[in-house]
Amino acid sequence: MTAKTTTPGYNRRLGIFFQANKNGQRVAYYWSFGAGRAIRMSLANAELFIATDQADLLPGHPIRGC
Repeated sequence: MTAKTTTPGYNRRLGIFFQANKNGQRVAYYWSFGAGRAIRMSLANAELFIATDQADLLPGHPIRGC
C-alpha cells in the first residue's frame, strides 16, 4: 500500500469531482478546504491526477451532493 501524498502543484491532496456545464460538456472541480468552495480546474489535469492516483475522486459536490 502506498502512502497518500500531496497532489503535485498543490499543498495537499485534492478531492476532484466532475459535472456537466449548461452545454453538457464535462468539467472538473476540486474542493478547496481553505476557501470552503469548489474551484474549476483543467479537465486534462484532473483526469491525469485521478488516473495516476495523485488525487481522490469525489462522487459529487461535497456540500450539495450532486
